[in-house]
Amino acid sequence: MRKFVVLAAGAAALASASMANAGIVTTSSGFTSLTEVDTPSVITISFTQNPITGNFTDVLDLTNPAAGIYSIGIQTSTPGVTYGTGTLKAWDGIGYNILVGTLTTGSTICCGANSAIGLAPQYFAAGNYQLTWNGTFSASTGYTEGTDGGTVTITSAVPEPATWGLMLLGFGGIGMAMRRRRRPLLAQVA
Repeated sequence: MRKFVVLAAGAAALASASMANAGIVTTSSGFTSLTEVDTPSVITISFTQNPITGNFTDVLDLTNPAAGIYSIGIQTSTPGVTYGTGTLKAWDGIGYNILVGTLTTGSTICCGANSAIGLAPQYFAAGNYQLTWNGTFSASTGYTEGTDGGTVTITSAVPEPATWGLMLLGFGGIGMAMRRRRRPLLAQVA
């Protein structure tokens, strides 16, 4: 009976781990290309907006299925593109009217980025969000139009509940193995 309970708890923890790793769903249009790569702690959304001239604004709609503490970074290595600021707003049933945070420069997301803006780690509830950022394209690169291409990185700041569950299950299994009594060996006479 005890083995069955441990097996059932392990199966439940593994099932919840796969549900918790479901990524953020992007539903925006207007980008030339938009791809999403999910790992347990980092979601990377690569985007391209082509062509751009002068000032531009990008909008990305996100659906977050799992509440947690996340940080957001947007970066580009495209010459001539410089990001200004950005906002993350939550859906209130009528529109994206609840300001969650403002993305600002000052946090370099990755080495080699020409321009980067970010949002410090904070709690995000499950729900719909709209990420908006603006920037400029400088024609000083010798081109009259450019490409706004880069990545949006959403990082989980703390382990997900399923990760904690699996870790606790593992510690429990180790504890049970250590507590198990061993039968004393009887000396056999030949």
